[in-house]
Amino acid sequence: MIQKQGWLFARKKDGYLALWSQQPLRWSTKGDWRDKEVLADGKKNIWICELGRKEKDGAFDLFVRQILDAPIKSRGLSLIYSSPSQGELKFDWNGDLKQNNKTVKLSGYARYDNPYVTAKFPGEKISIQFNGEWLELDYRSLQRQTSGFLIGK
Repeated sequence: MIQKQGWLFARKKDGYLALWSQQPLRWSTKGDWRDKEVLADGKKNIWICELGRKEKDGAFDLFVRQILDAPIKSRGLSLIYSSPSQGELKFDWNGDLKQNNKTVKLSGYARYDNPYVTAKFPGEKISIQFNGEWLELDYRSLQRQTSGFLIGK
């Protein structure tokens, strides 16, 4: 993993991840999640997640460089990000998400809908399952329970 300019970059085989948080990132220092989970303190935050793969984005170093070169402007709970993969994204917690000046629908569909997790939007309680293991996130009580689900397994 690489941390640079507020971004966290990770690679697994030919898959890439770039994660940015408006609030400072820190690694968990407790329990099973020690040095495996990244946290950002506070209840209000803006996150950016970019995913890539070697086949589409070239070498990992190129993916990292493209993300680092993409301008981010954030103020309060507003953001403008020039995504290398999605174009210009504008977001404000009290307004619309716009991609290249077109409004993107933010409601009327599930927050997650895949073989591992299904959750309504806004998804105050989310259960993730894989190979008999599970992770449950409860955003109302700010609690997390796990059956031993480990990142990177």
